[in-house]
Amino acid sequence: MPNECDNWIRITGPAHLLQQFEAKPFDLDAYVPKPEQYKGPQPKETYMAASDWVQTNWGTRWIADVKTHEEVRLQSVNGGLEATFISAWAPPLPFYNTLAAQYPDLQFEYEYAEWGMGFCGHGIGRFEGLPSHYDYGTKEEMESLNTFRNWHVCIWNPHFIEPEPVTTA
Repeated sequence: MPNECDNWIRITGPAHLLQQFEAKPFDLDAYVPKPEQYKGPQPKETYMAASDWVQTNWGTRWIADVKTHEEVRLQSVNGGLEATFISAWAPPLPFYNTLAAQYPDLQFEYEYAEWGMGFCGHGIGRFEGLPSHYDYGTKEEMESLNTFRNWHVCIWNPHFIEPEPVTTA
């Protein structure tokens, strides 16, 4: 099982374009479809090519709702659409880049954090190279980043969850 990367995205722009995103699940394959030759069971060589395609075009194998682990739905919030979700291992940065190219009239703002590996970051729109990306090693470093950036994804950070006190009878 992969590490889970927490993600937050906000999409803003013209209402008629936002409605397209509200109408269907926010799904990697729905917006950046995998080529037909890479769908379904595959021999090892095709599987490796499909895996390379996924990494290049999506940046992760899957995305899922944080609470239900099912499809991700964007919700209307303050004139835009937002979602929090998890992804396998890393944020879907190539997916965001493709969306920004396909929808130049929309603004994509995102944040991500992979607590197990100690990295997080944020970006706006189509990025050239990498978004702002941070590594941290201690709770104090992460708290400093959280205070500075006011992360949307911080509520799932296990470093902020204080263990319940153990009581003995």
